[in-house]
Amino acid sequence: MEREELFAWLTATASQAASVYAGAVAILRDDQIPGRHYFIWHTIREIRSVLPRAINGGGTVRFEPAPLISALAAAWRQDELPLAELGAADASAEPDVSGELPTLTISLAVASAVVRLVNGSEAVRIRFSDANQQALAKVLGRDVPPYVAIAWSKAFADAPKYAHIPDKPHPIDETANAVEGFLAFEATLMTITRKSFENMDELDAILARANRS
Repeated sequence: MEREELFAWLTATASQAASVYAGAVAILRDDQIPGRHYFIWHTIREIRSVLPRAINGGGTVRFEPAPLISALAAAWRQDELPLAELGAADASAEPDVSGELPTLTISLAVASAVVRLVNGSEAVRIRFSDANQQALAKVLGRDVPPYVAIAWSKAFADAPKYAHIPDKPHPIDETANAVEGFLAFEATLMTITRKSFENMDELDAILARANRS
């Protein structure tokens, strides 16, 4: 019944997310699907992306770093700064006799390119955070308590890490990890959309029960 309620809420709020959620539940129930953990994490990631836009009625929060990276690379080459030489050995270098770590002097052009890249990334992070806060406030019908924002963030935190195929397998039971993550994600959405909590302890208890089920 709880999943039916969540599906109905998603259908009314973000219909495109509802169908993806239903598909993930079907995958969750079928342990014969190879690589199903990737599909499960992708579902969490996509719902995380679409919900704030659907609730707020806004556009996509997107960061295109390629032009900024190209500008940084061009400035780096223009200054003939080292590339291959800056490896792990440099990062772990010991201080010299004066007690100072090795430094690299860069031009204003390189520094400016770095700042633009960092600022672009940070601006998107802030806009995405604000969009989530706004969406939560609309769902709750009031200001968002900090513990709710934390729980919301935790529910989606691992999706970007596990949704893509890594070069090397993660040293964990990937299926069990995905199932646990999906159940926690579900419990958080169910709890927040029904407003069935009053404090952090109750929300933690609900999530703990979901993870044990």
